Amino acid sequence: MGVRKKASASVEKLYHIEKASIGAGGFATVHRARPKEKGRQTDGEAKGLIPETVAIKCIDKSKVPNLVAIEREVEVMRRIDHPHIIKMYECFNSPKRYYVVMEFLSGRSLFDRICEGGPLSEERAATTFGQLCAALEHMHVRSMIHRDVKPENVLYETGADDAAIKLIDFGTSIITGRGWPPNDSGTPDYVAPEILRAEGLESPASDLWSAGVILYIVLCGFPPFYEEHLPDLFAVIKAARYDFPADSAWSEVSPEAKALVSSLLELDTNRRLTAAQAGRVPWIRNAAELHARFVNGGSGPSRSAPPKFDARGTLRKAAFGIIAQRRMVRLMGTLTSDHPPTHAPATQSQAATGSLTGGGSFLSRLAAAELRDEVRGPTPQIPSSQQRHAGRVIAASGS
Repeated sequence: MGVRKKASASVEKLYHIEKASIGAGGFATVHRARPKEKGRQTDGEAKGLIPETVAIKCIDKSKVPNLVAIEREVEVMRRIDHPHIIKMYECFNSPKRYYVVMEFLSGRSLFDRICEGGPLSEERAATTFGQLCAALEHMHVRSMIHRDVKPENVLYETGADDAAIKLIDFGTSIITGRGWPPNDSGTPDYVAPEILRAEGLESPASDLWSAGVILYIVLCGFPPFYEEHLPDLFAVIKAARYDFPADSAWSEVSPEAKALVSSLLELDTNRRLTAAQAGRVPWIRNAAELHARFVNGGSGPSRSAPPKFDARGTLRKAAFGIIAQRRMVRLMGTLTSDHPPTHAPATQSQAATGSLTGGGSFLSRLAAAELRDEVRGPTPQIPSSQQRHAGRVIAASGS
């Protein structure tokens, strides 16, 4: 389908675009904007009026190594209309730039929410995960696969505590049956084992594995798979070697929540839950009740509210920043000038520049995400009793 060219008007004639950018990346800047004419209709599946405030991504064609990838991402976004997926309203194709007009989101990412506040309560985790499953189901029934589901690509619509989530960043997404060649798909800590084996490249099951990793993280505050060296990380992923450590937040998580995680981190893709199945399990609807029943029948404090993110969790996070930096140093040689490092997104302004731009190596973003506002000063000394979870932290990601 390609990026549609507007022959009758330029983006500048249709929008008041703020000069100062709210985000910048290697190939794009993002600006807040307002439509000059009220009542204009959207362009694509997201039917309706263009809102009073939008985000416009301005992509410099001269800096983009693969313009076809941009056109494919736009095509995916144009086919989507769902309350838990970011909306694309219209796009413009000028000789030097692409302009993508998108929904403006003021909330932070799920990545940042966990980093700052620790695990979610089961009720909040169930609500968030149910919305994510609904978004993935919408894509999958339309023969689209996201292929990079991770906490950085889940944004809250606003800054409110009960804000809904939106799935973003379709730079590696595909429409099945199109013969689109494989691209860099996924992020190491979230990639499905079949993808590592170069199997099931057009199967939506890989998105559900990644969703299972996210669910694990939001319930305990660290990822299920962690190794400092990527070959070791991929080995444990391909073997699905994970556990629910008793000396962590998992001691307060209900059996139903753990069962759902296990049904998603399933090696057999025929047995792994689909998005529709995962979104309809009883735990999604009854998480608070099931958890209360669990803690009242056992020992340990109730998690009707999120557990405190104690010093040990903070230390784990700092320790992983150092490990991520080591990975970055070892693998910097694999990066090219066409893929400058970018920061992992914290808000839409940052997230938008990592999408539709070619972004950067997922390894460089892994390091950037952890080094952002993290390790300052001397390397912290990690007590041996805490080494087990030192690296297993939400920030074990990057695009």
